[in-house]
Amino acid sequence: LIPDDIPLYQSAKYRIGRHGTFDFLKEVGDKSIKPQKEILFVGRFVKYKGVEYLIKAFAEIQDEFPDWKLVIKGSGKPYFKKELKKINPDQLVFENKYLSDEELVNSVRRASIIALPYVDGSHSGVYELARTFGKRVVENNINFGEFCSKLRNALFDYFLTE
Repeated sequence: LIPDDIPLYQSAKYRIGRHGTFDFLKEVGDKSIKPQKEILFVGRFVKYKGVEYLIKAFAEIQDEFPDWKLVIKGSGKPYFKKELKKINPDQLVFENKYLSDEELVNSVRRASIIALPYVDGSHSGVYELARTFGKRVVENNINFGEFCSKLRNALFDYFLTE
């Protein structure tokens, strides 16, 4: 909820979490899974989620990070199939299916970075899921060059804190 002391016309300046964290999911799945060099997108395959921008960004930097994988899991009509061909097959995991809670949690545990390349939308449950598991999040601000730069920086940051 927006605090009473923030006028509604100013509320657009603040990022306010609507869902809270999903702490109950910490008890789901395989707790022994350690983070791998994976960038994860998870969710429905709909245009506003901007999956094609994530794929294009990873295609531009994949040679710099040959031991990293782009993992795309979700369900829907994959409108971005043409872009997937730009990714080295050894660096791509693609699953088009509904994920159970256990599959979702295990995927998040395995990832080092959660990508939210959305071009529209006001909130994401995936963002809260990433927070719950302490994951780095790379978000889009509808600027492809900047998103690609953010993704590259997140990978370099991973090496600095590893």
